[in-house]
Amino acid sequence: MAKIHYTKELNAAQLEAVQAPDGPILVIAGAGSGKTRTLVYRVAWLVEQGVDPGRILLLTFTRKAAQEMLLRVEGMLGASCREISGGTYHALAYRILRRYGSALGLSGPLTVMDRADALEAAGRLAKSLGLDKKGLLPGKKDFVELMSRIANRGEAFEPGVRRFAPQWELQLPQLARWRQAFEEYKRSRSLLDYDDLLVLILQLFSEQPRIAEKYSQQYRYVLVDEYQDTNLLQARMVQDLVRVHGNILVVGDDSQSIYGFRGAHFQNILDFPRLFPGTRVVKLEENYRSSQAILNLANKIISFAPQRYSKCLRAHFPQGEPPRTLEFAYEENQSQFVVRQVRDLANRGVPLREMAVLFRAGHHSFNLEIHLQKNGIPFTKYGGQRLTEGAHIKDLLSYLKVVQNPLDSLSWERILQHLEGLGPKRAGEIVERLAALPDWPERIRLFREYPRLQPQLSLLGEVLATLVTGPLRPAEALETVWVYYHPFLSRLYEDTERRVRDIEELLRVSQGYGTLDDFLADLLLEVNESQEEAEKDRLLLSTVHSAKPSGGGCGSGMSLVVF
Repeated sequence: MAKIHYTKELNAAQLEAVQAPDGPILVIAGAGSGKTRTLVYRVAWLVEQGVDPGRILLLTFTRKAAQEMLLRVEGMLGASCREISGGTYHALAYRILRRYGSALGLSGPLTVMDRADALEAAGRLAKSLGLDKKGLLPGKKDFVELMSRIANRGEAFEPGVRRFAPQWELQLPQLARWRQAFEEYKRSRSLLDYDDLLVLILQLFSEQPRIAEKYSQQYRYVLVDEYQDTNLLQARMVQDLVRVHGNILVVGDDSQSIYGFRGAHFQNILDFPRLFPGTRVVKLEENYRSSQAILNLANKIISFAPQRYSKCLRAHFPQGEPPRTLEFAYEENQSQFVVRQVRDLANRGVPLREMAVLFRAGHHSFNLEIHLQKNGIPFTKYGGQRLTEGAHIKDLLSYLKVVQNPLDSLSWERILQHLEGLGPKRAGEIVERLAALPDWPERIRLFREYPRLQPQLSLLGEVLATLVTGPLRPAEALETVWVYYHPFLSRLYEDTERRVRDIEELLRVSQGYGTLDDFLADLLLEVNESQEEAEKDRLLLSTVHSAKPSGGGCGSGMSLVVF
């Protein structure tokens, strides 16, 4: 086993964190500053100082992250380090609850439900309670997500509904019945979902303090990765685990909290010194990923945050090309600019695979995708669907496609599937008859020949009559379809809020077009990717999070556009 030369392998700030004495330690690790390296060397340092590896606990957000760090420690110090405990909050909670769950009245061998299991159970319960036919209630996915949001933010049920889903406040009695049935279903079968693990471990530690003290005695040194992304329950769990000794080291960056939608509470990292008096704060400010020109911009942006730890990132590498900030009046102008930049770089011999466009959320690239397709620029997207891949987008466009081409049987079938009580056999019959008719008046009259399906088919006929009477601009046609289609959305799909945002983006994109043919051509025509070379050389579109080194991956030296 080779000796570790800490002073040679770590910079001064990393070394301070690694060799810090016992007690609470907060490591503010700026982007690209070697936080993982610091955690790995801290574990190695503790072991070299004589700490029993079995008394060390490393908490991370993914099992893979913990395994990778512990493998690095093992490579440095040998097989004895396999006794170090590492994993996620949920995995640790599950391990403890399996042993002591009876203290909370949990019986039998406990099993964890994954997301699919929870959705399936919630859907069946809604159906058995007769709640699946009440259009004002959320679908099963929205229901499960709401319950998760309430749990992870430590809210009581009714205040949580009012805070996070005020649109369903009038349905509180029905939601309460659904929630009660869901909880009884889980308990009667010894099932726990992911959120139960955190809620119940805190309940166990509160009601049985000796158990909390037992695990605090067992894990004399607790290290936590990505602390800025912990939620309130996870932060409380950490407090319980160090209540005996206070030997806690957390690594995080208040400027990088990204999981607010999952309940992450970045105030945890700001409050750390208050919750743990005597905290030693160490700042990792040397960046090994970016040039100083980029870091200067990052430092300036970070400086405007009202609540933060002051830090100034500095580059380990030489000065690079300064980033440019441009503002555009309309998103169309922004997309056209990106296309021009891509073409200019390509003309100068830069391969598409060495260019990337970053954005905050998947739907922010929708307008650009259309312009790239129009200009024959192949691309690969990480983080979110392409605009035209969403089933709800395909639904809306199917109405426009049959207006453009009445022989489009697939689009007709998609439209008819939106109607309740219309089975595949009858839908196929209608589609065949529609294809044989010569004009729109006869097609619309055909709908009147199915009295059992009235008034649904009559309303569909009115919408189609409005669309073909035109000429309507694409934006007007889509508005007409959206008014008609909107009631179907919550019945057909889960996660309606996100889908509504996608449709609103589609409506906005359509405003830049004068004809339906141009709009559908730009939206639906895929780039010809038959040649092997085209498969290799593509522009990368990625959300910022997916572009992190562990995600989709924007390599060093890439030409970047960020919006």
